[in-house]
Amino acid sequence: MNINKATLNAFRSDFEEAVKALEEKHGMTIKLAGISYTDESFSSKVTFTNNDENGNKVSQIAIDFQKQAGMYGLKASDLGRTFFSNGQSFTISGLKPRNHKMPIIATSSEGRSFKFCSNVVKEGLAK
Repeated sequence: MNINKATLNAFRSDFEEAVKALEEKHGMTIKLAGISYTDESFSSKVTFTNNDENGNKVSQIAIDFQKQAGMYGLKASDLGRTFFSNGQSFTISGLKPRNHKMPIIATSSEGRSFKFCSNVVKEGLAK
């Protein structure tokens, strides 16, 4: 078989169909990414993404927020809440515990990510 874009597109489609049962069983999304190929072979990275109970993708920072929010004086249910800082609204999207000074990640209304310290977020949530 000669490997080309058409062959890889057909393979990707077959792969996605074949892994549907695994995705449902384990509550995740499985995708091929970063395919590189020659005429004789191809390689690809396989990505596994967590899903919530509604089948939506859940990022690692969201999982970390839900697990560790209490350490910062917040609640797991605060994920997705909107707060205000410097006259602008932000939506809590996750937590990066390794960012010691500003571990809370929030998204602006324009879709840009920003880091915040927990005190700013708690003030913005009026806690």
